[in-house]
Amino acid sequence: MNKMIEIKTKNESETECCSETDRCYESNSSDSECSYLCNDDRSSADDDDDGDDEKLSYPPPSQLLLPDFPSLNVSSTINSMNDKDNFPINSRVPIPIETDLFVGEMLLIIRPSNPEKDDPYWNSKVFKKKKRRIVIQIQGKLKHKPKGVLYAGAEISKQMELGFVARGMSSILLNLVKKFCKTVHYSFGDDKDDEKPHIVVPAYNIFDRFIVTKENEQLPKLGEPFIESTESISARRNSKDTMSIWNTEDTYSISFYSMYIDIASWSIVNLPLYGDINFHTFWGNSLLRIVMYENRNNDDDATTTKEDEKGKRRKEKNNQILHLQKDNNYAIFLQIKHSP
Repeated sequence: MNKMIEIKTKNESETECCSETDRCYESNSSDSECSYLCNDDRSSADDDDDGDDEKLSYPPPSQLLLPDFPSLNVSSTINSMNDKDNFPINSRVPIPIETDLFVGEMLLIIRPSNPEKDDPYWNSKVFKKKKRRIVIQIQGKLKHKPKGVLYAGAEISKQMELGFVARGMSSILLNLVKKFCKTVHYSFGDDKDDEKPHIVVPAYNIFDRFIVTKENEQLPKLGEPFIESTESISARRNSKDTMSIWNTEDTYSISFYSMYIDIASWSIVNLPLYGDINFHTFWGNSLLRIVMYENRNNDDDATTTKEDEKGKRRKEKNNQILHLQKDNNYAIFLQIKHSP
């Protein structure tokens, strides 16, 4: 249900309301311009606001108006804020998310073509002096301890049908990924749509920052960099134990960023020798999904078939356990559609 917020204008002659994700404006009878006031009750005013409007100070509108990404539509079945599935890009406040496995908040921050002009707010926090094209921050708790490995990465909505050149490029890119991450799991999908095309890594290994907060400890703030020591990052990425870290008591603050994945231009960029490669080259008009899920293929009860031998064949392909849709229990599911 939307939470409505009443905003008083300077002349106190009228009020306007908004939901937690919508924009609130201050009306000005002297001109047509509007000034952004708040996203929700966590406004830019001081926490100890005494109710005197004259003492409130707000960031300039240029710092708060959301950038426009007309070619992108982001949706999520886990967005619990309203009845619509739209997920705000570059929101100034974290967006509540919930699935059968996870409950928490999330930010999806995408670099616009001109971040200094189009999004000075996130430019100052993220993009300035950085080559990052995308930043994802997630914070929350698991509803139950995963029975299988918890993976994170990307998934495609339809089977990939690659031509000779595209398949060759895919093989080269996958080999590069495997050099840096030996636990990567990937598939081009199947014609029965039982297994979606995907490239994922155990979540404990893949994220750039991974913070575990015990009960009664202070949580890292979403929208600010998560701080993890170099020693912790190295140990985590090389750890073969990707299961024991997960429980239902701790809060997980995790972030991912990349200088190669450019969602705004729908391309892989900054590749040595290759330059930029459009995503349509690999998967046509299919949808991109940012996912985190537990795969229960190792669970004896996860995959049941009438014939045991047939079941075994369907569980493995090329000595790699299949990530069948019916065996995946999603913690994060964010779908992105690109319209050229």
